Amino acid sequence: MYTLNFPIRLPDEHTFFDGGQFPVPALPGGLSFGCISYEKAPVVLQIGGFAIEQDAIDFCAPLRTALRVAALGSDHSITPSDAACVTSSEKHFNGNVPTVTPTEIKALPYHASASSQNGQHISALSKLIGSSLAPSRLNKVNTKPELALALELYSDCQFAGERHAQFIVLMTTLEILVPNANSKGKRGAVLGLVKDTLAKTGHPNPKSVGKQLDDLYVARNALIHEGKPVTDIQLNELRELVRSTLQALVA
Repeated sequence: MYTLNFPIRLPDEHTFFDGGQFPVPALPGGLSFGCISYEKAPVVLQIGGFAIEQDAIDFCAPLRTALRVAALGSDHSITPSDAACVTSSEKHFNGNVPTVTPTEIKALPYHASASSQNGQHISALSKLIGSSLAPSRLNKVNTKPELALALELYSDCQFAGERHAQFIVLMTTLEILVPNANSKGKRGAVLGLVKDTLAKTGHPNPKSVGKQLDDLYVARNALIHEGKPVTDIQLNELRELVRSTLQALVA
């Protein structure tokens, strides 16, 4: 049997832990799920139950997509490693690179210190990833490059910088979803997409959402062209609009 050791990056104030005292739901296919969390180091997800090394290597691609989708259900960014997966039979491995190891050696990352961070139990992430690995969801993302890129921007957003950088990234995330709209019609196309998408989910007042997003567009333009700051409230409003739109698109 083989284990995939897969690093993910989280904002400094967040982490996941697996102390062994709580049950962790298995991933689809009966794959076991756990993690190793170290301070100031990526969280290493440990996914076991692969019969051969190649199965574990092949799992990296759908896992990356699932983690991007899982970020929609979290309260913070989740950035999967995009490094090529390697194999190793050593007791220790580079915790920044996806690595497949024989399960029986129980390999650990080197150059890591003990963690003092407080975080959420890994079972919460297991549930998010498990639902995100549904073939219908993966297929929607993999067949729509603009949706895949939008998910990447959203799941990386907190690493872009502080409030203003995140605001610009989030608005760009929506614009990517309408790649064929010209620059003059981009704003209207984005408003239409968000309203139509949320209307299909049963949103009680899509028209009010359009007005809210239009106001946020005004704020984005004032930020870029006039240097006028946006507020935390505006950032949170935009983040929620982007999150709910992307969730509806991958549902």
